[in-house]
Amino acid sequence: MKNLIYNLLAVFYNYYGKGSDSLIAYECSIFTLIATCYFNVTSLFVLINQVIIVKTIKSVYFLYMFIVLIIPLFYLFQKVFQKNIVKECGIKFESASITTIKLLVLLYVIFSVLCFIFILALFSPKL
Repeated sequence: MKNLIYNLLAVFYNYYGKGSDSLIAYECSIFTLIATCYFNVTSLFVLINQVIIVKTIKSVYFLYMFIVLIIPLFYLFQKVFQKNIVKECGIKFESASITTIKLLVLLYVIFSVLCFIFILALFSPKL
């Protein structure tokens, strides 16, 4: 499981390593992975109707809870998944034959965000 996360971080690191985000590519990679997982878990909980938070708290507080939960996870990921190992894993994703994998991972992130928005719009109460 740890190797899978390193590989995902490496794909995101290569994506953010080009252009204006190159100085913060590692941090963007961690945030993207955590946010994608958060969107998937929250969507799943909303679908099975287990998230009481969405039903009782205004959306502004839901956003604040997201931020409060992200900060400790972000620092935990920084301690567990070292930047130099992510860079080493990223070297193998440099070749052109891996472009399809990079594209699929990025499309999955976009799909997760769109599903999250759609599910919240469909199942959350009107606030």
